[in-house]
This record gives sequence, C-alpha cells and structure tokens, in this order.
Amino acid sequence: MAMGGANNAAFTFTNCQLSGPTNFSCVVANSYGSATNTWSASYLPAPMAPFPQAVFAANPITYWRFNEPDNQVGDGNPGAICNDYQSGNNGLYTNMLLQGNGGFPDSGYSATTDPSELAALFGQFKTPFSFASWIGTNIEFSGTNNASFTTAVWANGRAIAQVGNSGLMTKGFFNGEEFTIDQGAASQALRFGVRQAASPFTFIGANSTNRLAADANWHFVVGVCDEPNTNVSLYVDGRLAARVFIAKNSGLITTSAGSPIILGARSSTLLGDQQFKGYLNDAAIYGYAMSAGQIASQYVGVGGTIAPYFVPAPAANASAGVNKTLTIPVTAVGTPPIGFVWTNVTTGGSVIATGVTNGLTLSATLSYANVPASWNTNQLELIVTNAYGTANAFVTLSITNTVNQNPTNIVFSTAGGSLTLSWPLDHTGWRLLSQTNSLSVGINTNWVTVAGSAATNQVVIPINITNGSVFYRLIYP
Repeated sequence: MAMGGANNAAFTFTNCQLSGPTNFSCVVANSYGSATNTWSASYLPAPMAPFPQAVFAANPITYWRFNEPDNQVGDGNPGAICNDYQSGNNGLYTNMLLQGNGGFPDSGYSATTDPSELAALFGQFKTPFSFASWIGTNIEFSGTNNASFTTAVWANGRAIAQVGNSGLMTKGFFNGEEFTIDQGAASQALRFGVRQAASPFTFIGANSTNRLAADANWHFVVGVCDEPNTNVSLYVDGRLAARVFIAKNSGLITTSAGSPIILGARSSTLLGDQQFKGYLNDAAIYGYAMSAGQIASQYVGVGGTIAPYFVPAPAANASAGVNKTLTIPVTAVGTPPIGFVWTNVTTGGSVIATGVTNGLTLSATLSYANVPASWNTNQLELIVTNAYGTANAFVTLSITNTVNQNPTNIVFSTAGGSLTLSWPLDHTGWRLLSQTNSLSVGINTNWVTVAGSAATNQVVIPINITNGSVFYRLIYP
C-alpha cells in the first residue's frame, strides 16, 4: 500500500502503534529503470514507569533502557539489540548478561524507578570484554563551537573493585573521546570529561570522590557540558559532585563516523578493554545542558532525597557602599521544603533574613538595604536546611564609603518647637556643624559638630529662643 505523502528523500512514520505496519519499501525510479529497498520495523511498548516518563518529558536525543531479555543460553547474547526508545540509535550487545538469565543476580533496581525491569550486567566475562556499542555514530556535539549537552545513566558497581578509567558511557576511542563518563578520578572515582577541539586536544575532566565500588547501591550519574556558561559538571544522586572551567567557544574534538558511543566500557588498545563491572540502566543523552534543578527533579521524582547544597557556593567575601544595598546572590538545591536563614555572626548571630520554598531550587539571595558602615569586616552566615541535611556558608563583608563629595544644600523645616535639617542620602557621612552667636557677631570660627550627624542625613534640633542666632553648615569629612 502506498503511503500518502511519502515521496521525499526522507520518510517519517508518526503516531506509531504496536499494531502498526512492520514492512516498508522504497522505490526509486527514472526513465532508465528503478531500484527498491525494503526494511522491517518493530515497535516497543511505551514505558509507563515514573523515571522513563521523566526522561521522555525532558526530550532526550536518545534513550537506552537496558531491559532486553536474555537468550537463556549463557553465551553472552551475541547480536542482541540494545534498543534506543527515543530515536532508533540502536546498538549491539557483546558478551552481556541480560535480565532473566539463569543465575543472574537480582540487580536490585528500584521498583519505583523502573517497575518490573532489571538491568544489563557488564564485566562478567573475563575475555573478551562486554559492552553495548556501535551506537549513534551520528550523535555529535562538535559541530558547534559552544557545545551544550547532558549525558545520564543509572549505575551500580556491586561493591567490587573497578578498573581505572573504565567507562560507563563514552563517545570515541581513548585519548580521542568527545566525551566520557568513566571512573578515571583518583581511586577509580567517577569523572565526566570532554576533549577540546584545538590541538593538543586538552581533556577537561570534572573529577569527583564518588566511587561506585564503595557500595552495592544504585547511583544516578549525570555529566553536563555547558560551554556557553563555561563549565563541565558531574552530578551524582542529584547533587553537584564536581565542576571545572571550560573556555567559552572552545568547541569539542570531532569524532569520526567510525567512533561510536560505547556503553559499559572505554577503549584504549582494544575495543572495550577498560571494562566497567556492574549494572547499568536507563542511559540517556540530551541536546542541551540540564540545570541542577532539572537533574534534581528527575532524581527526587523517583524517591531520591537530596540534602541541600549550593550551586555554586557563595563567594567568601562581599562588598557594598555605606547606606547602599548589600546583595549576595545564592541558589541552593535540595529536596523540598528548603529553608534558609542569614545571620550576622559578628553582632551575636542576629537574624537579618529568612525564607522557605516548596520547590527543588531555593533562592537564598540576601538583599539588605542601607547597610551600615558598622558592618565593615563583619561575618555573615547563611544556613540552608531541609529534612535531609544542612549546608552553610560564611561571607566576610567590606563596607566602603561611597559618600557623594559634591557640595549640596541643607533643607530645613520647623514644627512643634523643633528644627529639622536634612540633606541627600548619598551625602551621609558629611558632618553638620553649628555655632551660636549674637547677630552683631555673626558667623565666626567657633564651629561645633552636631553629635551623631555623620551617621545620618537628618537631624532634629529643639529651638532655643534664648539663642541670638544659630548658624549651620555641612562639611566633608
């Protein structure tokens, strides 16, 4: 049956159903003859579990669920397909144990995360190595000088020793990878890194202290390359675990069409020889840099909990002008509700600001108007708290004098036997001087500073009718 509108070089079949057509053919013809190409299609049921739904809602480029059945014969499932549920970037398993194999240990994968699904087990064959590969050679982020993308995978190291540099998800081959999530940090801790475009193709790696070998728990591992905002970041279990600087517009090394994505291993001299040993599940790649809040949302959405942390930590020092607004920008992330309190440690812990949110991202920015000169060198403390922990930071203040030194006028008014003298707020720091003389003497040299006038821009003075005359002036300083 001819498909309506299918007369272009590319054809897209939308609204796929499990009962949809499985065989397609394309006929190309001209006046000298024709050629026919035929292929078959299979349909995967759409996942309904919370985490897969969250992945699809975030619009991934590709998404491998690692939920294919084992062939039950113990031969490593040669030729088994690693299905991409998003865009058809399928791969092939090599020497793998998949779910349902006799003697296959229960992965313990969270029923909340992915109900009734197990995971793919890597590294159980001594040789050759096990991995899922020949995947997505068309997934490339080097085409722009400002790369922005996210890689994410659930991993369980089964509390066994890991090999240094062993990969979870890698694009390209050793020393030429465009990106990699591996265990290349100190003591085989998790790392996410990219390789810059210009020679010598510098590797930019965010090295954490989180080790998959430390326990047999599942961990949500996310790598983010965000060249527009000059950072490469690694998140583990919803928290920022490591971040390094990358230059804006530096670009990434171009991997060739023969450099596929490898899942479960990294390659040096042989394909997959830097072997991850453990389970992987729900791996995805996104064509944009996920925010800390988006990553936390996926993790918390399936029952994960996050103690609060700062993204990034507040600067250790802040400054403002006398009687200006002191602003210290701070963002925190964690399982809601999250609350914060700012205190002035130097003045005995007096509270100067508080707040709370029911969202994953908390703005704990301090904005304090008319900061006094007496706060110079004071230390402020920010405490952010939720049910799972507390984060705090200290900021030392530098309050500088930014007084307007241009001459100005004194404005006066009288009411109820009092004289009010005032001047512009930006002239706070000027001193009000007075002298009292008879009219016959007039202005003389006996000026006296009005007490407290240098700390304000207004004074109220009782009128004394016994004074012959009183003169006022402002001077600086």
